[in-house]
Amino acid sequence: MDSNDAAPAKFRHMETLSFQREDAPGLLGGQTSWSYRQGGVVVAIGWDWAEIQRGVIALADPMAIVCNARFIGHSGEVLNERMKVLALNAIVYQLPWQEQVCAVVFPKSVPDRHCSVVPKSGVVVEVLHQRLALAA
Repeated sequence: MDSNDAAPAKFRHMETLSFQREDAPGLLGGQTSWSYRQGGVVVAIGWDWAEIQRGVIALADPMAIVCNARFIGHSGEVLNERMKVLALNAIVYQLPWQEQVCAVVFPKSVPDRHCSVVPKSGVVVEVLHQRLALAA
C-alpha cells in the first residue's frame, strides 16, 4: 500500500472498552481500536488508554500500540521497531480518539461525569512517509 493508504482520516472507530483502574480508584482505563478496509483487507490499530485525572484521557503506553500491518520504507525494507512505534504514534496523534473515548465512556446521560478534550499541543507531527504492507 502506498503512504496515503495509512492516512489517519481513513481510520474509523471500531470499539472502546473501559474498566475501573485498580491502581487509581475512581478513575477509568480501557482499550480502543480503529480500522479501515483497503480492498478486502482490514488494517487495524489499537491501544490502551487511561483516565489520568477525572475527565482527562491519555494514551497509556505510547510504546504499546498494536497494529496488524508492518511498515515498509521507501527502499522496500521493513522498518525497525523504533521507526514503527514513531509511525503508529503519528497516526494515533491525528485520530480524534480522545473525543470518541469520551463519547463512549462519559455519555451525556451521566451528569456527574464528563470529559473535555484538551486541544492538540500545536506541535507539528511529521507523518513518516512510509508504505504499509500487511503482516504475513
